[in-house]
Amino acid sequence: MPVKLQTFRPTLLSGQVYMREYGAQAPRIPVGNVSLLDLATTEEKKTLVDHTKPGGGTWAAIPRVSGVALKAKLHDLDPVNLARVLYGEVIEQIAGTVADEPVVAYQGGLIRLAHPNPSGLSVAWGGSAWAASTDYALGAVLVVGGRRYSCTTAGASGASAPTWPTTTGETVTDGAAVWTDVGAWVPAPNVDYEVRKEGLFVLGGVIADQDPLLLGYSYGVYSVVEALVGSSKVWEVSFGGLNEANGESPVVVDVYRWQAGAAKSLGLLGGDFAGVEIEGEVLKDVTKTGSGTSPYFRVQMV
Repeated sequence: MPVKLQTFRPTLLSGQVYMREYGAQAPRIPVGNVSLLDLATTEEKKTLVDHTKPGGGTWAAIPRVSGVALKAKLHDLDPVNLARVLYGEVIEQIAGTVADEPVVAYQGGLIRLAHPNPSGLSVAWGGSAWAASTDYALGAVLVVGGRRYSCTTAGASGASAPTWPTTTGETVTDGAAVWTDVGAWVPAPNVDYEVRKEGLFVLGGVIADQDPLLLGYSYGVYSVVEALVGSSKVWEVSFGGLNEANGESPVVVDVYRWQAGAAKSLGLLGGDFAGVEIEGEVLKDVTKTGSGTSPYFRVQMV
């Protein structure tokens, strides 16, 4: 059939990119907003110098395509796309609650929690409770009934708990040990700590450095991308485009096998919308056979 000639075809494309693992029995999934999709060939040339006369020159030359690369810039950095560009795996975490997550506090610092975006967070003392006939070192700390007590005389505790004082500076003898009341220990939000999306930030107040804490909170559904736990995958890539400069005529491109590399950079902060570039080699698909059939990619134009 004769080829329809259109000598005037200015090209400005927009469209959707789809991907799936090569050979997967699954649909091609849209990857969202892509600002760059570029196919580039590299070529090497075999030349034969003319040796028949002085001055040289080229007797013959044969150009050979040595490779085809595909580069893409993705802007929708959802968990699936991040996993694609970081050799990662996506884990979907269901909502839940944590009763007593043990942490150590430091004033002016962040405590990272096991789960993000906590709600209904409670802070409790996480140190050991008072115990009978136990050796306590100087400076040991207990919290009893919402008050903090410091061991100001080291020694073994008594057989039964003492009557704990409730006035700051008051002392109590406990067997050979002596405890001093150093004040109330009832951490208050936005006074002693802040609840942040990434964890608990200790402001100070009644929470001292190296205080053991037990945190309780709830969390919602979220996704986890574990980066660099896999290896490079081979993808099938399809592009469904419209040529805005040619009456929105369709342009469809199929790349049969693309081995994408990991992202060389992942911009987390900046003055513009985030984007991540990935590139890799277009590999031969040996299942594509027949005269005039490309084993690499094809372009369909309406």
